[in-house]
Amino acid sequence: MQKAKRSNKLIAFLLVLLLSCAAVGCAGVSTVERKIPAGYLQKEEHFDPDGFQDYVDYCKYWYPDGEAFAQDGRWHPVSEEEIEEIRGYFENFRAWMESDRRLDEYDFDPACIGAGDYVRIEIGSTHWSQYDDYTLFFFDVESGILYYIHSNI
Repeated sequence: MQKAKRSNKLIAFLLVLLLSCAAVGCAGVSTVERKIPAGYLQKEEHFDPDGFQDYVDYCKYWYPDGEAFAQDGRWHPVSEEEIEEIRGYFENFRAWMESDRRLDEYDFDPACIGAGDYVRIEIGSTHWSQYDDYTLFFFDVESGILYYIHSNI
């Protein structure tokens, strides 16, 4: 009987540990930070305080140069043809930030989007429209800032 109680406590402890690891990514690093290339010098993160399922997040990361993006196959240089598509995501995102009364956290200027910058777009599994569930990483070569936007509304 004593062994069974000890075994149950061990299983409960391991289950709590496993769930804790899943919640913080087992290394104490958020899901966002695992997708952000190493080497940034400074960061500014604005996560939705009520974010669970429907949420918008806006972050900025400063880099000394664009080397991390040029050498990583997950990123590609922005083409002239993609500029309007990328602006569309930022316009949609700005509208959500405005509706959440969080424009004081949002300072992106779409005029900085140009050919030769770097981008990565991840589309979620629910795809009713282009702007249902997306994550966009945009690195502005000129300023050295990586912009991260996520909208799941």
